[in-house]
Amino acid sequence: MKVHIFSSAPIVYEIPPHDLYDSFDLVSQGKLYAPIKPAAKDIISNFDFQFDVKSIKRILTARGGQTLDTAQLIIGVKKLQDVEIIQTENLNGVRFAMSQLVGKEDFLQSYNLAIARARQNFIIRLFNNQLTESCASVIKRMGDFLGELKDFSAGTVCISHGFYMKLLEIYAKTPEKFEDLNTLIEAFEPLKKPYEPLHGFYIDI
Repeated sequence: MKVHIFSSAPIVYEIPPHDLYDSFDLVSQGKLYAPIKPAAKDIISNFDFQFDVKSIKRILTARGGQTLDTAQLIIGVKKLQDVEIIQTENLNGVRFAMSQLVGKEDFLQSYNLAIARARQNFIIRLFNNQLTESCASVIKRMGDFLGELKDFSAGTVCISHGFYMKLLEIYAKTPEKFEDLNTLIEAFEPLKKPYEPLHGFYIDI
């Protein structure tokens, strides 16, 4: 059985009254939810999903926020019936503070360079247990999630957050890459954005 896991619909990154850096910081710490962009309905309506949307029987999401909003939009826009939404902490994003990845001054001076540096620092500091959530906690959640999937039948899809999804894709296919930092960095590909909105990967269960 293939279980597709994809990222949320496009979100608003800068959330007033906060600037972009502080918005990222609050969202990544779980203190603020990023709202879905108003255009998300049209995007979902026209999006070419890599599975038969009409076959969806249940959607697993993170707890609240943009993943839950996306699931509800898909059900509404695609006019799906009798779809169960299940929220699980095993799809929550990895918790971190922006200051653990990049300083505000550097971020405001050069966004693209700062984001690339932040991705690199994310994977290094996760491995070294220097983020809010430990590497062991992330690995446990990923293992629990893969176990959780075995309880569901065909028609299950999942919505999560980009950084966590990339880690999950690596873990599901090659868990040994978490044993070595350089190997994990290479697999994580920090110079690339993990996933565009509504894109993802699948796991064979």
